[in-house]
Amino acid sequence: MVFAWILFFWGFTEFECLQANDVHQALFWMRLNASWYLVPAVALHISILYSNLRVNRPILYSSVYAPPIILALYEILATPYQPVMTPWGWDYYYTGSFGYVELLWGVLASVAALFIIMGRYRNAKSPEQKTGVVYVFSGFLIPMVAGISYGVLLLFSIDVPDLTMPTSALGFFLVGYAVWRHGTYVLTASTATEDILSTMPDALFLVNSRGEITASNRTASTLFEYRTSELVGKMLTSLSQDPGIMEAQLRDSTSTSFEIGLRTKRGLVIPVSVSKSRILTKGGNLVGWILICRDITERKRLEQRLLNAERMGTIGETTSMVGHDLRNPLQAIVGALYLAKKELRSSPEFNLDPSMKSNLIETFETIEGQVGYMNKIVSDLQDYAAPLKPELTELDINAYVENTLSQMDTPQSIRIIFTPYNSPLRVMVDTGMMKRIFTNLITNAIQAMPQGGELRIGVSKKDEEVALSFGDTGIGIPEEDMNKLFQPLFTTKAKGQGFGLPVCRRLTEAQGGRIEVQSKLGEGSTFTIKLPIRK
Repeated sequence: MVFAWILFFWGFTEFECLQANDVHQALFWMRLNASWYLVPAVALHISILYSNLRVNRPILYSSVYAPPIILALYEILATPYQPVMTPWGWDYYYTGSFGYVELLWGVLASVAALFIIMGRYRNAKSPEQKTGVVYVFSGFLIPMVAGISYGVLLLFSIDVPDLTMPTSALGFFLVGYAVWRHGTYVLTASTATEDILSTMPDALFLVNSRGEITASNRTASTLFEYRTSELVGKMLTSLSQDPGIMEAQLRDSTSTSFEIGLRTKRGLVIPVSVSKSRILTKGGNLVGWILICRDITERKRLEQRLLNAERMGTIGETTSMVGHDLRNPLQAIVGALYLAKKELRSSPEFNLDPSMKSNLIETFETIEGQVGYMNKIVSDLQDYAAPLKPELTELDINAYVENTLSQMDTPQSIRIIFTPYNSPLRVMVDTGMMKRIFTNLITNAIQAMPQGGELRIGVSKKDEEVALSFGDTGIGIPEEDMNKLFQPLFTTKAKGQGFGLPVCRRLTEAQGGRIEVQSKLGEGSTFTIKLPIRK
């Protein structure tokens, strides 16, 4: 700002001198025009601050500002020049040797400023900083060249317009552009403090003893959706979800931090962690507080996820114990049903009506099917909740799929078409996990084709990955349900717990693979298991 005012005054006196009506007015404005000596002085001062040079303050001001003040006073009082009328107005030339002195001062101050800025350029850490320094250097160089050229020509009595002032204005514009566009600024305690407050990631409030907000930073306005002018003068408790707790925390002299919910302008409550500092007078009287509010929404979300994970861990342990306890009676029921059916079919002691005997056997088979379904639920729960440690075994995937299919009971209305890889394909997998994956995917495909259809199973290889696809011609999956397929407890079936597909994905990922799905409503679905081919 000082530099701008000096340029303005210098330009004003230069203009008045050129337009003076007579020699006396010209001399008056020429004396005032001696303020130009301060221009290179301020430029030198700016270059020192800009380059963060440490200079003792008394030495800085005496060495930078004493010479131009002395030269300006001498020019005003002694008038060492002769006015002359030129085609563009009143101008002057120096008499004696003073012209060399003033030229020497301008050259030394300007060259020193440029030399210091060149040092800043060498120390710049990034291309952005270097570009900013180039603009500042150019802003100082252009008026320096114009001023020195004018002074040299004047010493040789060559009349040319003095372009130092307009080129100085151009240089001032270049420096300003560097500050605005390339983040170049003079580092002082005040500018650093303003920068810290405006860029700090946490909201800051300065609150007086009545609880009114007297100042806030940019983050506070962004976070709570208020303009700074709207926050200033507002009671802090009006932002709080619970004004009573906020008031109590402010008045509690032992408290330095607390958590509370603050409302945005739209009414959204944001959980924040507040760090509180009391502001006291020298006499110990309270005059206000500084509050730094950190948004802890993400932390609260992570804490909730951790609680859910702990709860799921507890559920997993409980499921494992319950599943183990249920398995024994289920196996006992299966064994008893098997023996009962065998006894009913073969023992002559049961002289029953053939139709009644057939009905009993059918009832036993229904019970057996329901027990199998209960056993599947227990297996799914254990597979989803229990920790997985795959035991990898090398096998031929073609032969393994054929063997698994031969052991499965499928309805006669379902036609299974298996397309193996064109040569033996050996992979490392956990056979137990793969059997569970096959069982769940084939069961789902069968249930998707209640009227019958085709189940196409294929094995393929790409790069170092084997793919097993299971494609049905069933009802397909609605598009809105595609993103929910692998969520536990989500199912579109009237009968089901929604653990089949999540278990398939978990078992696949435990072996280092992934599962993909493609589906079209009314045309069917294809689930693809992709596993790495390990050596």
